[in-house]
Amino acid sequence: TERCWLIPLYIQNFGLKDPDVLIGLAKQCAQQDPIATISSIDNFGIKNQSVLFDIAKQCAQLAPSVTVKCIRNFGIEDQRHLIEIAKLCAQRDGFETANNISNFQIKNQKARREILLLALQQNPRSIMYWNSANLDGEEKLPRIYTVGIYNIQINVDEPEEIVNSYIEEHFPGKEFKDLLQKIADRKVKESELKGLSEGEKQRKVYELEENKKRHLQWLGSALFLLRQTFTDDQIKWVAEKGLLNAIQEFRRPDLQWPLTLALSKSASEPKAIMAWDNLPCSKFEEKHSWLKLAHLLGAQLVGQGCEETVVSQLLEVVGGRKGSIFMDALKHQILLETLLHLANEQNLTSNEKSLTLKRALLEMGTDTGKKKEERLLRSLRYINCILLFGTPEFLKDSKIDLQDALEQSIRSKVPIEGIDNFAEKYLKEFGDARDPTAIITYASKVASLNDPQAAASLGKYISNVLRGDFQNVRNSLENNPHLRKIHEYNPEFLEKWGQKVDMIELSKIQSSGKEAEFSPEKWLKEKLIDNTHLGKLEETCPLLQRYLTASTDEEKKTIRQELSKKMEQSSSLPKEDPERIRLSVQSNCMQIISAKNTPDCIGKLKSLKVFLEKAPFNKPEFLNDVEGLQRQLSKQKAETKLSKFVAIETEDYMDLLLCGTEVDGSCQRVGGDASLNKGLLGYLLDGKNRLLAIKTEKGPKGRIEARCLLRLLWDGKQPVLLRERFYPHPIHPDYEKTLNKLAQSKAEALGVPLVSFDEKGGKYPRTLEALGGPAPFEYSDAGGGVKWQGTYTVSNARFLTAE
Repeated sequence: TERCWLIPLYIQNFGLKDPDVLIGLAKQCAQQDPIATISSIDNFGIKNQSVLFDIAKQCAQLAPSVTVKCIRNFGIEDQRHLIEIAKLCAQRDGFETANNISNFQIKNQKARREILLLALQQNPRSIMYWNSANLDGEEKLPRIYTVGIYNIQINVDEPEEIVNSYIEEHFPGKEFKDLLQKIADRKVKESELKGLSEGEKQRKVYELEENKKRHLQWLGSALFLLRQTFTDDQIKWVAEKGLLNAIQEFRRPDLQWPLTLALSKSASEPKAIMAWDNLPCSKFEEKHSWLKLAHLLGAQLVGQGCEETVVSQLLEVVGGRKGSIFMDALKHQILLETLLHLANEQNLTSNEKSLTLKRALLEMGTDTGKKKEERLLRSLRYINCILLFGTPEFLKDSKIDLQDALEQSIRSKVPIEGIDNFAEKYLKEFGDARDPTAIITYASKVASLNDPQAAASLGKYISNVLRGDFQNVRNSLENNPHLRKIHEYNPEFLEKWGQKVDMIELSKIQSSGKEAEFSPEKWLKEKLIDNTHLGKLEETCPLLQRYLTASTDEEKKTIRQELSKKMEQSSSLPKEDPERIRLSVQSNCMQIISAKNTPDCIGKLKSLKVFLEKAPFNKPEFLNDVEGLQRQLSKQKAETKLSKFVAIETEDYMDLLLCGTEVDGSCQRVGGDASLNKGLLGYLLDGKNRLLAIKTEKGPKGRIEARCLLRLLWDGKQPVLLRERFYPHPIHPDYEKTLNKLAQSKAEALGVPLVSFDEKGGKYPRTLEALGGPAPFEYSDAGGGVKWQGTYTVSNARFLTAE
């Protein structure tokens, strides 16, 4: 399976002639490596159109963004088949489907419109490509709206002016205009700034502006969706009920668009409209907009065929009294998320959805008041977790308790050891964590590897956390050759290693007063040469590779001239031609190096992103690096220390899980490329690794603002402490200084040398070794990426000295 991508490329070398064998292999390859299969489907010699259709559908489900770009590789001629594949892609990657809809060569205008609407529903940014479907007689959006609202590549007026013009042209009445004004008028109150430092004030203003921009983008896309899918009466109904306003006020940005789609489905379904009138309306609904959203989702479920009496009973419990626990933001967010996921679940019938809610109500028992609500909340959380894990089948058997169904659901994804009160402990440790979905996201990535060892390792992590002995097992000598070697060196050493250094409050350190330093060239070398986030650079971007490794300015000048000449020669090629895209990426990277200032650099990063989303790159890991850098540079001036920030040494299970997710620019984020973030397993399970982190506050709820890993390595004679690369990049000088200070305190407490591979100190005389650990994979910047079983060397370490 590790080398599956080679089979489509070299299948002809085997001389296979049997069509059935070739078809079987093609389908297996499409399952395990759809991207390689799409690129080389011709090599299987399949002529049967039905078979090609089946394989293309398989690829559309697993790799939609590549399928839409390379759909012509399959040679499918049947328009019905092409339409079905395009719809599958649109439901999974709307942005790329809208961008590449012309590749399908679909002649039916109605079908093209349906595909575009599906794309818009999946991703509101798909609005940018509405005009690309060439819909005769349909409203054409000015480019300034489709592009300008998302601030891509062109200079436009403020987004609120663009949205305002659209409202004035298409929506009579004042409801939507008032909503726009409400968003546009958002300002930081003087009371919110009282007692804050100048840096904290800047950050507060920056966050408000970003939040305002996000709401304007949402409103622009939402209004366009309403205009395209609703009648005038339906739009009037939405305005009268204040539902867009309720969605705007909801505090979960990630659910804002899904709730908009729920509104779209309910307002266009007569049964749902009727259910809205029949369902109980809480007397607190006008004051608490979340109750209005619960009412909306309840109506959607009834419109799908769920029992109205069951939904009514649920709404009466959650909104029936002033002191309801669901008035708490976190608790009603769980309610709405559960109802939303249940309504969107296509693998449950309306009867099964009704029975699921009925089970939640029954498990309240005979309790009343707060206890009754707490029991309902717990059951809703079980349901939500099962749906998030993508295992709705475990809700079908109404004879199984919901907590047992959750345990079965998780065990189906990850092998978990026997844990008493599993579901209760899971909700406490992961469901109540600062990112409840992180473990679910990461479990799906690990499962996609089809690697039993990786799945077993994640299962151990979860089991150890739920048993309450995570740190003990993590630091055990069992299955850890590296720690055993340290123990042989000095049996007391690991006890010292387990003692955390004192926390540092950033309010008590002397600020440098400096802004973060940033070298675009150094950053590109790190991401493209050291980390290979665009693959082998000499193959994907050979001119850029030569440029980044050139030793003289004259050599670089020659390379730029060569690139300029090639770009001129390629100007006759189609804009989407892979070679032209390659040249554009290389040109943009070189322009970033020569950027005059931070705004200029940000503009060039925006241009680079556009090309990285297209073939032949297809959203590589480098795109995440670019987006992370853009965010860091955009908020750089506001990124000063906050008085409540703390610097700590930690091996908290959630800090380790999120150490690549809460900072920009890390390939170890839980939702990243599975071939890279499988290295996170080494962080989770191997006790030789510690995390030094700047956190927004003390305790498990504090988010990581900046971090570096500490690794206890071996130099052949003694342990050595390696301080790994800082994240994010660029990092604020105060954060860098404080993390180095923590590392130095740890080294002094252990009495060992402190080294790094990104410092300018003297070269450490010996090669450092990691001698193996309990995880099948571990990622190390200094060690060269993902390493098998925690075995690697670091030969370029340098002493890290105190300032």
